[in-house]
Amino acid sequence: MDDHCERVDKPVHVWMMISSDKYSFRWDHILRTGGSVEWSGRRVLSNFKRAGEGDRILCYQTGVREKGLVGIAEVVHPMIEGIQDMEIKGIHRFPRTIPYEWFRHLPEYRETQAARLRHRGTLFSLTEPFVRRVRELLEEMGDSRGARLLGGEAER
Repeated sequence: MDDHCERVDKPVHVWMMISSDKYSFRWDHILRTGGSVEWSGRRVLSNFKRAGEGDRILCYQTGVREKGLVGIAEVVHPMIEGIQDMEIKGIHRFPRTIPYEWFRHLPEYRETQAARLRHRGTLFSLTEPFVRRVRELLEEMGDSRGARLLGGEAER
């Protein structure tokens, strides 16, 4: 799964994408295999239009397992409304889930679009302070690769 390009020519925007359908899609599949999946614009459609090639996505899993962040995906092809769905590729599985309970009350998280909209949607913009907290936790967990993949800016 190391064949994705490390972005050095532009700041990387970090998003959170929520997969709540426990039967038809699981992050684990694309994170384990490095596979990709297409997503059509759903709620918060403007975010799907803003997500660009190389942007990172924190993968949020609900349903069968513990709610939380399970890995990082990358936008392979951005969405072109009416022409092409957004394609994302799994690039890194965290060694363990970062539980929702860990970040739900953090002031840095409370300022994100995901918290403000109470997860009503699919793709949410994240703030740099929240992404920094996740990077710090990944470093504490011994996941320096995950922390490095989240480097760069969060807000555009």
